[in-house]
Amino acid sequence: MTRLTLILATLGLTSLAASPAMANKTDVDLCEEREVKACSRLIDGGKVVDKNLALSLVFRSEGLERSGDLQGALRDATHALKVAPGWTRPRANLARLYERTGQTKLLLENYMIAIAMNPQDPSFYSLRGHYYERRGELSLAEQDFSHAILVAPNDHIYLTARGRVLLAQNKLDEAIADFDRVFKLTIINPEVSALRGEAHYWKKNYQAALADLNRAIQYKPSLGEAYLNRARVHKALGELDKALPDLDKALEINPKQAAALRNRCVVRAVLGKDMAGALADCEAAIAVDGRKTEHLSNRGMVKLLTSKIDEAIADFTEALAKDPKNHEALQGRGIARLRTGDAGAAQQDFDASERLFPGISQNFERYRSVAR
Repeated sequence: MTRLTLILATLGLTSLAASPAMANKTDVDLCEEREVKACSRLIDGGKVVDKNLALSLVFRSEGLERSGDLQGALRDATHALKVAPGWTRPRANLARLYERTGQTKLLLENYMIAIAMNPQDPSFYSLRGHYYERRGELSLAEQDFSHAILVAPNDHIYLTARGRVLLAQNKLDEAIADFDRVFKLTIINPEVSALRGEAHYWKKNYQAALADLNRAIQYKPSLGEAYLNRARVHKALGELDKALPDLDKALEINPKQAAALRNRCVVRAVLGKDMAGALADCEAAIAVDGRKTEHLSNRGMVKLLTSKIDEAIADFTEALAKDPKNHEALQGRGIARLRTGDAGAAQQDFDASERLFPGISQNFERYRSVAR
């Protein structure tokens, strides 16, 4: 019995092997492997009928999608659904193809139909939730993952997904509660350890964060986000010498990770050991992530520390044009203006930053000393 026969049996479909119109076994095996020509010989030669035809169409659709022929994949998935309208797999494939081809209306209609036909199947709630998550519509994603959990309360995949979108919405306590539930269902889950560690970091539960992030890295050393967040914890604790190697590792895993570049820029600048490297990191963050306020402000600080005062003021001013409430850029520009002798303008920046963030001047005392 081939794997295709087993799949058919599991789906409650008639086996190709048992069909009177049985094609030769080689084409069956090749079609199962998404070999488009083999599937075409089965389909176009009339060697498969009914639900066996639907499965062959699905396999060919997936093969066409792999080759980049999205329109051909759509045609076969649509045909498969007409042949077997109650089968969820071609509908799931259609949803993915509608998203890839930008057909949002058809995508959402497809999910609505699937959910209406199978209200106790959590998979389509989950698929739609992932779609909303990719689009940044996190509240809608949360709702769909919650529906999936209502149907399947002990599925750690749905709990992880909801926890992730709760974390992205800064609903930290709720996110941690979902991650805690995951660990009642799974013993080792480095991805969830990393996510819970990040949530603890944002809550300033630094020791709990370190415990989770250490565990994530122990079991999956390739998790770049875990190194980044552990570096953030060390940075918050003032342990910059520990933060730096974690940032190096995060960037070894993903050299274009903007958050790691931004943080290493700051750590290198504060340590004062590699100002050229700090500037290079700031430049790389801008190249990867655009001229965002935080990147410009950080680069301005590095330029201030290397006595490139006019360039520093330009960076701080551009950052403030994008975000007038950036208290760090206000402090930086104030220090730079003080360095040029413009004490009045400098004081205006200091006063504005203090109104936004009382006590911030203490955090910038090192930079003020540079300007004196």
